[in-house]
Amino acid sequence: MLFCSQAPAGIGHLIPMTELSRMLASPRLNFFVTIITKAPSVSSSEKDKQLFRSSLPSSVNIIFLPTTHPYDNSFTEVFLSAFPCDNSFTEVFLSALTSVPALRETIRPLKSSTRVVALITDFSSVDTIDVARELDVPFFVFGPFNLMVLSFLLHSPVIDRVIATEFWDMPVIKLPGWGTAIKGIDLGAAYQDRKGEPYN
Repeated sequence: MLFCSQAPAGIGHLIPMTELSRMLASPRLNFFVTIITKAPSVSSSEKDKQLFRSSLPSSVNIIFLPTTHPYDNSFTEVFLSAFPCDNSFTEVFLSALTSVPALRETIRPLKSSTRVVALITDFSSVDTIDVARELDVPFFVFGPFNLMVLSFLLHSPVIDRVIATEFWDMPVIKLPGWGTAIKGIDLGAAYQDRKGEPYN
């Protein structure tokens, strides 16, 4: 079982999960996969959804959660007071977080009618771990990162301890084992403010 939740424009989360689904459903592995996601955008029509469904193999099913703007939920007042939504990074996590109740209600009947062997989420949907625990389903996080991004994420705690400045002030960041350095200004929005909540 796969779950992917994204901000309204976040098709970039859905494509890697779809490709993973195709691999898991291949004759060699022979899994039946259900992708549970929000539609790529609020304006996605039924025709768009049907076109996407028709591109999947028969052993991959897709369920679209209701698409609401993340700020429609009253819970978001508390969230936004702790995490000001001034960038797309916060928006993605907020969208995933507000999807958890709908996800829970979608998985319950699936679990009672089929054998659910795993819940796999993308990195922005880690809040779904509570649903996995509640329903006693093994939980995994899928991160379709390239090797340099993965190396940076693994070395981030060390880099954070040894530098005193903001990343955007650094001309380059050198990672162990890499000949190519990263420019601090090229890092994502969450890394540009080390005092901000998304970074912490």
